[in-house]
Amino acid sequence: MSSLQLDKPSRGFSFMREGPLDMRLGPDTGLTADQIVNRWPAEQIAMLLKEFG
Repeated sequence: MSSLQLDKPSRGFSFMREGPLDMRLGPDTGLTADQIVNRWPAEQIAMLLKEFG
């Protein structure tokens, strides 16, 4: 992660600025944090956090 990613609100890494809950390292890769948090069952999120931190 770079300061560029943290400073750009559209990347969704900072809580200091308004922006989407994205948090992907590449803008066109995988699921967004919004998709995971709002669509996955709590058990699946817990497993993800246990496995990857």
